[in-house]
Amino acid sequence: MNGWLIFAALNGLCAILGGAYAAHGAQMALGDYGRINFEAAAQYQMIHALLLLIVTLWGEQRGGLRGALRLAAWAFVAGLLLFPGGLYILAFTGPSVLGRIVPLGGMALIFGWLMLAWHGVAEGKSGGR
Repeated sequence: MNGWLIFAALNGLCAILGGAYAAHGAQMALGDYGRINFEAAAQYQMIHALLLLIVTLWGEQRGGLRGALRLAAWAFVAGLLLFPGGLYILAFTGPSVLGRIVPLGGMALIFGWLMLAWHGVAEGKSGGR
């Protein structure tokens, strides 16, 4: 079994569930602040779940996740846990000290995108291998 694929799929599932909750129940249960955070979390979670799926499949096609591509995948995992995860926590608890994990997740996602770009540059230099 591929842990990367499973993690990406489960995050996609959670994003769908989070988006449905934001659209159909969060307003009454959490108010505007909670609903807005839930919607943002679900959106970022889905985007990065799909991106992790693409990175995983791309790496598998090339014999496994290595180098910058592997770093990108790990950064997306960390970012998925901290960024949407932190927004979900904020949606339920309101502004709190726990909100400080959200920017860390954002930085992890940014780092993941940078590593993905670096992989593209390195792959281009090696002739696409």
